[in-house]
Amino acid sequence: MKIVGILCEYNPFHLGHAKQLSLIRELSGPETAVVCLMSGNFVQRGHPAVFDKALRARAALEAGADLVLELPVQYCLSSAEGFAAGAVSILGKFCHEMSFGAEHPDVESLAATAAALLSPAFPEYLRRHLDAGLSFPAARAKALADMGADNSLLMSPNDILAVEYCKAILSQGVSMKPMPIHRAGSYHDTAPDSENPSATALRQKRNGSRVAAEQEKQQLLVGDNDTFELGGDDARREVDPMVTLVYKLYKEAGIVKFDLAGRWVSILSGASTGLNLYPIAHMLWEEKEGSARGEGEVRHLIPNQIEVNRTEMRRVLTVKQQAYPLKVVDVSKVSNPEAMNTVGGVIRTIQDVILTKHYRKIYDAEDAIKLQRKMELDAIEAEKERIRAERRAANPEGQTQNTSKKKLQKAEAARLAAEKAAAVREYNAKHGVVEEEAPKNEALSGIPERPYCKGRAYDPNRYNR
Repeated sequence: MKIVGILCEYNPFHLGHAKQLSLIRELSGPETAVVCLMSGNFVQRGHPAVFDKALRARAALEAGADLVLELPVQYCLSSAEGFAAGAVSILGKFCHEMSFGAEHPDVESLAATAAALLSPAFPEYLRRHLDAGLSFPAARAKALADMGADNSLLMSPNDILAVEYCKAILSQGVSMKPMPIHRAGSYHDTAPDSENPSATALRQKRNGSRVAAEQEKQQLLVGDNDTFELGGDDARREVDPMVTLVYKLYKEAGIVKFDLAGRWVSILSGASTGLNLYPIAHMLWEEKEGSARGEGEVRHLIPNQIEVNRTEMRRVLTVKQQAYPLKVVDVSKVSNPEAMNTVGGVIRTIQDVILTKHYRKIYDAEDAIKLQRKMELDAIEAEKERIRAERRAANPEGQTQNTSKKKLQKAEAARLAAEKAAAVREYNAKHGVVEEEAPKNEALSGIPERPYCKGRAYDPNRYNR
């Protein structure tokens, strides 16, 4: 059975989505299973969905979908690249094709643009234009043009997502194939269109938004291109014409309502979500140096978890390979060797006597090589020791042209002291002078092996009073 996957938000579900489901049946056959991977209560850029996820999933099932799965919230809140990569990592495990809308549904063109974005030369071209002060979308388009690639597919919102889907499929190496479908109409069209509806228009109509009609508010909706709040080189990628909107959720008469505002303007006030419970997503972020957005609290745990998973897989493979011992037999002594040709049964081998002789020759040859190497090293060390002995015999004092002046003076003083002591002994022996014994340096403590165990103030009777 063929399985086609769809990454969707259905915010809200409209006629265009129903057309996509019917087109998939026409192109792939009525027996095709359609699986929708849908955002939960939050969609891209952190906006809360206009309808509850259960209601949107029910609409998709009634329109012809066979199964609706929820996309994890960390992918929903990501950029287009993370949004697509997370979906492909899930759908690529069981889907044969991935269907999506595009203004230009040409698979070869989409794949060519995705391959250009993944080429090793692309980051250098991109960095060059980012350093020149361009926004990330403009720098990316310029970089593709410099490489001689077609950048026309990065001008429309659905084409951009389609390229990201193809890029994720290529980079992850999944067998799932792209199935683009022509997306008629404008993605961000705010005017109602019964044939090709826009989700943006439907949301604005439902929320009663008059932002587009109010010139004063429209002028106050400016892009997030204030670089004074950003840090690090990567922050330049966040400079774009998109606008950050803040939602405030609260309850009135048991119904969850919300206010929507930008930095300089209030857009909605008292709009109803139709929900009885708050759509909450657990998002905790920690500060990170050089980053305006920080990072997740479990980011540092990911490498450790990957290693734990690998360790568990090694254990599974070890048990799989070694849990059932295999027999080693001489098949020439078995009357029916064909009966032993079963999985995990036996290992066929030749006579053990021949094996022993064969491996003994190998081991003896290895031992001979090791012994020869050891003898060569011993001969080299013996030659070095002979050379050192000759040097010591030729120069007992060990003085060379590199000996320091201080060391030579010390050796000369020791030689003169030895000559003086010999002359004194010779004089005393000739004139019968008896030499006095040199005073012994006794330890302060009176204990030779522990000279410092008793100080000057030591009193042995101190505690016997």
